[in-house]
Amino acid sequence: MEYKRLQSLDIFRGLTVALMIIVNNGVGHEQYHTLNHSKWNGLTMCDLVFPFFLFMVGVSAYLALRKCNFTPSKEVVWAITKRSVIFFLIGLGLHVWEMVIDGNWDILPNLRLWGVMQRIALCYFFISMLLLYVTPKALMSIAAGILAVYSGILLLGNGYAQDETNILCVVDRWLVSPAHLYHKSPVDPEGLVGTLSSFAHVAIGAYIGYSICHKIELKERMKRVSGIGLVLLIVGLIVAIWLPVNKRVWSTSYVLVTCGIATLMLIVLTYIADHHDKWKWFDLFRRAGLHAFFIYVASEMIAPVIGHYDLNEAAHSYLCRVFSPEMSSFLYSAMFSLLLLSYGYMPKIKPLWSGVVFLLMGCDRGELKTDYLPEDFKYDIQLKMTPVKNQGRGELCWVYSMFAVFESEHLERGEDTLNLSVDYIGRRYLEEQVRDYYRSKETSRMSLRGVGAMTLEFVNRYGALPEEVYSPSEPVDYYALTEDVITLTHSALEKGKTEEELMARLGQYLDTLFGVVPDTFSYRGKDYTPHTFAQYVIGDRQYETLTSNKHLDWNKRVDPQLTDNRLGCKALNIKGDELVERVARSLKRGNAVMWEGGPNDNHAVAIFGMGHDKHGTRYFVAKNSWGTNNPTHGLFYIEDKYMSKHTALVVGGK
Repeated sequence: MEYKRLQSLDIFRGLTVALMIIVNNGVGHEQYHTLNHSKWNGLTMCDLVFPFFLFMVGVSAYLALRKCNFTPSKEVVWAITKRSVIFFLIGLGLHVWEMVIDGNWDILPNLRLWGVMQRIALCYFFISMLLLYVTPKALMSIAAGILAVYSGILLLGNGYAQDETNILCVVDRWLVSPAHLYHKSPVDPEGLVGTLSSFAHVAIGAYIGYSICHKIELKERMKRVSGIGLVLLIVGLIVAIWLPVNKRVWSTSYVLVTCGIATLMLIVLTYIADHHDKWKWFDLFRRAGLHAFFIYVASEMIAPVIGHYDLNEAAHSYLCRVFSPEMSSFLYSAMFSLLLLSYGYMPKIKPLWSGVVFLLMGCDRGELKTDYLPEDFKYDIQLKMTPVKNQGRGELCWVYSMFAVFESEHLERGEDTLNLSVDYIGRRYLEEQVRDYYRSKETSRMSLRGVGAMTLEFVNRYGALPEEVYSPSEPVDYYALTEDVITLTHSALEKGKTEEELMARLGQYLDTLFGVVPDTFSYRGKDYTPHTFAQYVIGDRQYETLTSNKHLDWNKRVDPQLTDNRLGCKALNIKGDELVERVARSLKRGNAVMWEGGPNDNHAVAIFGMGHDKHGTRYFVAKNSWGTNNPTHGLFYIEDKYMSKHTALVVGGK
């Protein structure tokens, strides 16, 4: 019986790469839960993408090697080795590309060794070599043996611990410096030890490829393979009782469950596309499936560039005018995926590309030109400011900017230079979010984003500390810290820990990073508590919060409807032109101003000056918190017309 190419295989590949692009390219902090990875144990749609890809690597390896009758000739072995090395190098190249786009040229000391393409390379090499030397019928036995060994590793090696005692973390860090591993959690989700169970994944995929291509009638093949898929799924769910489904450790149950789902999906597609010859229904995905690796790599190269120029934020902001933030994020990533999938129709897609470019050009980006220096700029007003700081890997610009206002006021009163500890407020904010996250049973969102007005509330609650008294020995990666804290909280919930026990453990962890928070301290010859120090810094001054939102009532105190306004701070809503003039009057009185705005209301700075260029255009001069290694040395210039249209919040002294 002559074998006919199964269109379902290409369709499934195309669907998988489409979903991979969608889940990798969401925008904003509000996204559908199922399009994000599970925090630890559990399974979302997002968690299915990579295992589906590996499953198809196994299927494809079987189909490719069948053409040479699984003969281990020098040419075949060389072709397998060469392709594996290329895949691995592409993975490293994608990491380098992302670093370069981010402006990080310190590549070799910080290059992550493992990743998606690297794991695919290792798994492809393993299954291809295996198929040359064992019969397909032995694949399931080999997969079972691998999973049995890996299960023992997880059970005996504390494999579900969410800290550095996990055997996967221990071995990976013994083999490779932590600088070359994943930084957002102790366990590298693509680390070398976890690759062991991925070998079982591709072995199962190859066996399904063998079964679905068996020389019997298609209908019989479908029955046989669907039975295998159902068994895999059921066994995986049973195993999950002892070894929970977990993508980060690539657990045994995760392999079985995802392979079971992938097998059943493949059979459904086979029934529709091959048995009923309806493959044209899925022609976009079928064509994309023929170029799956190219499309994936292209997406990983294009996405950082789009992000660097904030085009994704611009498109998301444009969509948010009509849709919810979650839907807008999905629509953007779906359009990006559709654009890349259309590569399968080359050269018929020029109109589609033109349409997307036109849409992006039409988006009112309102971008902040942080590296723009107005021609022949001259100050009209320039208040005293402390040196520019660097917030590093974190989202605390709203604290940096408000503290810069306090520090400027301190200097304008004739006091010595004062540098307030942003990390102290960051710690307190994180502690509050952990309590909310714990009490809501993980339904609340944990993030360090906020708005400038929230700084006033935190200082009122917890006081303030100078940097000389409270500052970590090394800069803290707040993104990684947030992930670690989420993992810690999730573990406490799973183990039935009380809130008090969780907060005690969190306190110990934060003390190691930041140091112990002092009850009292001495500063320039005087003793303070955090609250009395805040009184010394701010005194009795009152602050006013303004916003400009045409969708809300003018001249009333309103909720400014900002996603990051976690404390529900109110603001007086006034028209844009009036807001600009209030900022100008504040500067003339000698008061710096916290300003927050941009295409998605997503950055906060301290305005300390005002001036004009050679054409007479008025600009406000802002102190940023991104360091001084840039053309404007940490400052940027906001045109008054821009401020009128793109202000989210302003906070300044009355």
